[in-house]
Amino acid sequence: MVDIKQDIKETVGKAISISRVLAFIFVLFLSLFCIIYVLSKTSLFQNWAKDRIVNLINKESDFKIKIQDIHVDIVNGISLKHALLNDHHQDTLFYGGNLTIGLRQSLISLFQIHCI
Repeated sequence: MVDIKQDIKETVGKAISISRVLAFIFVLFLSLFCIIYVLSKTSLFQNWAKDRIVNLINKESDFKIKIQDIHVDIVNGISLKHALLNDHHQDTLFYGGNLTIGLRQSLISLFQIHCI
């Protein structure tokens, strides 16, 4: 009888230890996500990411992309100011003074059921 109680106490102790570790990992990931989200909202980070992506595309293709400013918002979408796409002859393929790509409607439509 004493052995059974001791086994139960050890099992409960291990379960509590595991739950504490899992709670710590959850809080750690949640904190990391919040920090990344806040940093991604700054214009400094958004322009840095824009420069990296534009430079990568310009190196890997014959197209030249120029974007003056970018603003990314999870709710409202992506806003590009003065987006220019040139081909290898420097002909303008696309120019958008103020281009907005909305994500709200796209994300909502993923969860809607469309009946025919």
